Amino acid sequence: MPGRLALVANFDDGAWPGQADFLRALRSAAPALSGSERIWLAQESRDLPGAERALYDALPPTDRA
Repeated sequence: MPGRLALVANFDDGAWPGQADFLRALRSAAPALSGSERIWLAQESRDLPGAERALYDALPPTDRA
């Protein structure tokens, strides 16, 4: 959908190898995304290591915002 950036991050081993790089790229793209809706999609409702909810909960508050 135009104006929407979505991410589905799910890693079976519990780690997100490119997390720091992705978040850095997202922050640097923030001016271009101004007014855009950013969505963290969770396909797994259980709180499993490496699943979307666990990865989101582990983010610093500034990145969750």
